Amino acid sequence: VRVVLALSLLINLWQYLGTPYATTGDVLSRWLLPQDEEVQGHLRLLSEVPSDSHGTDTLGHNNLLGVAPTASPEVAEEESGHESATRHHSGEDEKDHHEHHVHNHTAMIFLFGTLVIGTAVLHMTTIVPKLQDTVIWFVLGMVGSMLMEGLNLRYHLGMISISYDMWMHIHPHLLLFTLLPPLIAGDAMTIDTSVASRVSYQCLYLAGPGVLVQALIVALFLQWFMKWDFWLGLTTGSILCATDPVAVVALLKELGASPVLTVQIQGESLLNDGTAIVMFLVAYRSLKGEEFGFDQYLRFLIHTAMMAWLLGMFNGYFFFTWIRIANNRFAHASSMIQAMLSLCACYFAFVLAEGIFGISGVLATVASSMVLAMHMWHHVVNRESMEVVWHTVETLGNILIFFLAGSLTGKIMLRTDAADFARLLVLYFFLLVLRAAFIFMSIPLMTLLSPDRQP
Repeated sequence: VRVVLALSLLINLWQYLGTPYATTGDVLSRWLLPQDEEVQGHLRLLSEVPSDSHGTDTLGHNNLLGVAPTASPEVAEEESGHESATRHHSGEDEKDHHEHHVHNHTAMIFLFGTLVIGTAVLHMTTIVPKLQDTVIWFVLGMVGSMLMEGLNLRYHLGMISISYDMWMHIHPHLLLFTLLPPLIAGDAMTIDTSVASRVSYQCLYLAGPGVLVQALIVALFLQWFMKWDFWLGLTTGSILCATDPVAVVALLKELGASPVLTVQIQGESLLNDGTAIVMFLVAYRSLKGEEFGFDQYLRFLIHTAMMAWLLGMFNGYFFFTWIRIANNRFAHASSMIQAMLSLCACYFAFVLAEGIFGISGVLATVASSMVLAMHMWHHVVNRESMEVVWHTVETLGNILIFFLAGSLTGKIMLRTDAADFARLLVLYFFLLVLRAAFIFMSIPLMTLLSPDRQP
């Protein structure tokens, strides 16, 4: 059998390469590194075919990532110079598109390559515990993107180049709808509810008025330092002032820090997303020229935030009832069914709120997950398997998010002026000082908000 398989492989390689004297390097180079014209043809297809909001291009192909990556600068210049002529040769264009058709599964190369690299880094952290996995994922993505862009490798690596380009232009909503719900729900469902009830008022204070005050101060600072419009500064401040301490919470748990401090940081990060999203939407719409009165602000807050919270609670109780019904310790599939229902709960809450009703999917997911955290664990058949499933899903999402964020950062860094790096450093240190000052001045109020009279 081995001889037959080896002969079959050699015959196929001989037919593919067209010569029996090709070396192993020729085989790899022909498969992994196609000719530059072929790669640029793929990129030309992705750049020329516009996609609508549903991710379907004009030729009827389904674009998995909902985007169209850009071609090389030479190809882009040639397209812009002959744009009008291209419109009159639709038949030739369609023939060229079909000749250089890019399949949707090409995106899987970057996806699973990232997951393999991230898993290897995670394995290294078990050997060298001082390494922070999230930082390494981000740095590796940034360095890889800088090599791809700086050395112009993105036009010379065949399908790897195309897969990389597809992910660099992924549609933001696709990324949010895919990765955000399990990351939010994973933090919310594993939070210590007994400690969270004691520090709930402190978390609400930091996530509500805390984010609002800090965002306003950042907006005023950017208006003075960068000469920006106030609404543009507030749009930026709403993004920068919403903490997301993924690495910090993991580090606090590893070091055995106080559960109260860990839950304070974790609870604030869960709740301030809703505040930041509402503030971002209001500031962004005002930046575009829309006018809001006080009644409109109040109506927008009730519609976007409060309705999302109520919808999330309803979703959480619905899936909690289902999980409780599936509590059968004599059925082998019960633990799997409960794990699948918990995953469906977070995705259903986010999609239902964000995609159908147009309200905050983040708050709906947080509310749904908090309901499950308070009531679900007593009815879970196998708590350990449930925690392993959620820890795996969170890790996969964090690997992809941090690696992709690093890749996008590395791509932008090559096009950023040195003066902008200096401004970013100034803004970074300003945010650190602002955060420290706000926390320090809020200690008396946070002490009053604590039932134990502890900050």
